[in-house]
Amino acid sequence: MIGQINESKSKYTNKEYEKLMLTALFHDCVYNPIKSDNEEKSADFFIECCSDKSNGDILEVRQMILDTKTHKATTNLSESFNKYDMNIVERDFDQLLEWENC
Repeated sequence: MIGQINESKSKYTNKEYEKLMLTALFHDCVYNPIKSDNEEKSADFFIECCSDKSNGDILEVRQMILDTKTHKATTNLSESFNKYDMNIVERDFDQLLEWENC
């Protein structure tokens, strides 16, 4: 996913790129396949790592992490991130297996 974002970097402002990268790094940092609150826990962990928890950019990244639960974007940037997030499951089976085995 980070590679995809890097390949598309010229489409975004520096701030948007940074938000996408932060979302990529944190959106699955908490993952337990038998739990249904992974996105919320990942978003909470992200906020815990931030010094200015009320900063609008920080809150946007938090929301983008939360948006990955349903893949219903709340902003254009979130929509872009959701496309990156879902890209792997839209590939053919052999590519998906290769990705799973990495």
